[in-house]
Amino acid sequence: MKCIANNKGTALFITIGVVALLMILIGSLTMALNNEIRLRMATEERVLAKYLAEAGIERAIFEIVTNDDFPNSPETINISIDDGIAGQTTGLVGQYQVSAIYMSGDESFIIFSTGVTEPTSGIRERSMSIEVIMTLAGEIIYWQEVH
Repeated sequence: MKCIANNKGTALFITIGVVALLMILIGSLTMALNNEIRLRMATEERVLAKYLAEAGIERAIFEIVTNDDFPNSPETINISIDDGIAGQTTGLVGQYQVSAIYMSGDESFIIFSTGVTEPTSGIRERSMSIEVIMTLAGEIIYWQEVH
């Protein structure tokens, strides 16, 4: 019996199979890297939103402490601040909105601050709000972060 050994087309099929496996591997790695980059940017945006909200709280406390009219005014006082920043190294941009209300019955301030970042990760803007209750002596008796 004669053995037919015609292997001329085998190398082509092996090469196509190896190239296909490499393309699948490279595609999977590219998708994983892209997801990691988007996740990192979203995390940076959340952290920036938190810091912006905290900056709004600090700004309101500064405005309250340096204003001689507090708390001598008989009515509820609102401070409205709208300020923004631009990151020099990260390229992230955001702003905060803060308001402080003097509660004459409790002799304390309720301060609301929200930090908002512009969407650089392509998903959506990130925001975080903080609510603080502060006594006239500057003691913070309540702090809550809302995501």
